[in-house]
Amino acid sequence: MGFGHLPYAIMQYLDSKKNLGLHTQLITDGLLPLFEKNVITNKKKTLLPGRVVASLCMGSKKLYEYVDNNPAFYFRSSEFVNDPTIIARNDNLVSISSALEVDLTGQICSDSMGYLFYSGIGDQVDFLRGSAMSKGGFSIVALPSTAQNGSVSRIVSHLSEGAGVATTRGDVNFVITEYGIAELQGKSIYQRVMELAQIAHPKFRVQLIDVAIATTNTSADSIDGSAKVTLGLDDKCADGGGAQLVTMGGVKLAAAMEAYGAQILALKDVIFAAEANGVEGISIVAGGEIDSTSGIQMAFCNGAGMGNNFLADYFRMAT
Repeated sequence: MGFGHLPYAIMQYLDSKKNLGLHTQLITDGLLPLFEKNVITNKKKTLLPGRVVASLCMGSKKLYEYVDNNPAFYFRSSEFVNDPTIIARNDNLVSISSALEVDLTGQICSDSMGYLFYSGIGDQVDFLRGSAMSKGGFSIVALPSTAQNGSVSRIVSHLSEGAGVATTRGDVNFVITEYGIAELQGKSIYQRVMELAQIAHPKFRVQLIDVAIATTNTSADSIDGSAKVTLGLDDKCADGGGAQLVTMGGVKLAAAMEAYGAQILALKDVIFAAEANGVEGISIVAGGEIDSTSGIQMAFCNGAGMGNNFLADYFRMAT
């Protein structure tokens, strides 16, 4: 579960749980109430049932007295406890850790603020990989959306200069802030930008999208009349109005959505639609071939009462 504020923030939401098990590198005071209330019993663990598995214990005298000579605690070296193949032997294992920064592709920095080292990389990547291999398991990276009293976003367009990548984008599954959940596993870069921008603090979202647009050399102005190709009346606009198709080379999907104030509605891995201003009942079907050089096509209905506030975006992953 990690070290610092995270265990204390989570404990209050676990009080009503029953028969939880614990496999962790570090035991801290934040876990003590769950031991005392018999929330953590380890009865249902598939690896060493009935016992907490850990490497370290750090905290108050009360915690040390609770752990001392307690047969429910099984301490081993980090070589054993942090081994992803050992971690994976726990069915339904949920790894919960934190980060200092997460960039829009899912890369995580957890040990430094720029060139200033804040901590070590710890066991994060070990537990993310172990939980991914666990039957029924998954991982969560939880962090506040901002730092320094709200003046700095922790969801960033790119990691700070000097910051190290403690966990690669390929290892990250769920990222959570107070604004929601981003699911990254198996997602393309376009989808990751879309997911992570949504869970950033609202006052930083436009800035993040602007940077996303700039890094692709594409602007929201690319969506204009000169780029449109009329497809006809049968392209599934709800009111029978005409549909238009815009092909834009390499534009980030989230950037175009933000330009139209769209709310994202995920359908399937390869088709995404967006609806804004309460428009419902829109069925968009991808028509025609996707130009492999352009990467994304954008279709939106411009029928009566909709205008350009409705944007349906879809693309095919190059797999």
